Amino acid sequence: MRRQLPTGQEADHRQLRLQEFWRWANETRSAEAARRRQSQVAEHHRLVATRPLALGPDLSLAQTASTEPVAGLGRLAILPNEVVMLVLAHCTMRALLNLTRVNRGVRELVHLLPDFQCVKSTLVLQLERASPAYQKLLVGVLKITTYRGLHFLTTTHQCEKCNGALASFRATRLKVLCNGCFVRRQ
Repeated sequence: MRRQLPTGQEADHRQLRLQEFWRWANETRSAEAARRRQSQVAEHHRLVATRPLALGPDLSLAQTASTEPVAGLGRLAILPNEVVMLVLAHCTMRALLNLTRVNRGVRELVHLLPDFQCVKSTLVLQLERASPAYQKLLVGVLKITTYRGLHFLTTTHQCEKCNGALASFRATRLKVLCNGCFVRRQ
């Protein structure tokens, strides 16, 4: 005959059984993943032994590209966030804006770059207010300058020539000048 447990103890008992089940399920999943990894490594070693010049299956883009949508960062998730942020800081603004259109995960990562919104809005305002000749120069600079360089240009608050306060940046040979030094230069 089964002993009747009070309601509180019975709930605790069920909770413990559920925790044990989930622990067992996670251990089983990890063991299966380890077995799969070991079999992949064994297959790779077998291929290398039978064909020394072929280092395993052909991993061309056509075979490894997934046709299913990827949530999150996809293969970039393998890398530490610090490395991904360093890579993003060395991309051009155009590349970053294209990356923001990939998915929400990548967009959020790009927006984690220091002062991304500030840099973006400053550049948009500079392009809107600029004369056509200066727009052409600025677009040329934007095509080749990394985010890191643009961050420096748009967030520096001192003129490189006189150390005065900046109202906005003027890109002349990629130097940051205040309006006074820019006018005196001409």
